[in-house]
Amino acid sequence: MQDNTLWDALADDWGARMGTDGNDFHRELVRPATLRLLEPKPGERVLDACCGNGLFSLCLARLGCEVTAFDFSPRMLAHARRHCADFPDHVTVTQADATDYDALMAIGSETSPAGDVRPF
Repeated sequence: MQDNTLWDALADDWGARMGTDGNDFHRELVRPATLRLLEPKPGERVLDACCGNGLFSLCLARLGCEVTAFDFSPRMLAHARRHCADFPDHVTVTQADATDYDALMAIGSETSPAGDVRPF
């Protein structure tokens, strides 16, 4: 596993800059374009890889998706858990290193068969 010290050091500043609904770039460009490409449906299971502060996971949960979100940084995940706190039945947040094959294969394995989660 890589060292996540840098991401943890940046997490609180990033959280402050993004607020509770993201910045203009995320709200006006990234989120609409991604939603058009993904076309999420209520009840659909989505994997939010490298979820950061969890704002896109929150967006997906509000649309009725079942989200499994992961990130490398414990501090980023603290922000993600806080943002998604109103959707405990829709968002599962876990720590994993996206460069660790075994860690990735373990995500969601206790609740779903392989291939059941749609990656984002």
